[in-house]
Amino acid sequence: MDLIEFPEQIIVDVITLDPYDLEKFDKDEVEAKQKEYIAEKKAAGDEEDIYGSVMPMTLQYYYRNKAIKEYYQTIKDLFKFMQANPDINYRYLFVP
Repeated sequence: MDLIEFPEQIIVDVITLDPYDLEKFDKDEVEAKQKEYIAEKKAAGDEEDIYGSVMPMTLQYYYRNKAIKEYYQTIKDLFKFMQANPDINYRYLFVP
């Protein structure tokens, strides 16, 4: 800020590198894949630690919730910065 007289002289371009695409999550599809995996292991006679390889739905929901929060947190941080510095000129916002 020592190099400029007014904040309006600042021009900011923002490029985010985070992927802005949430993975599809279908509860029924996840459960079906888990049941299929367990059935395949049982059919192959490999019943040792079958369930240790399958993530419980509770954890599936936890990680889905976490992904949603992370998805929106970056944009939220950008908008907070923009609100805190309204006099700066924001020219471009690139979001993949």
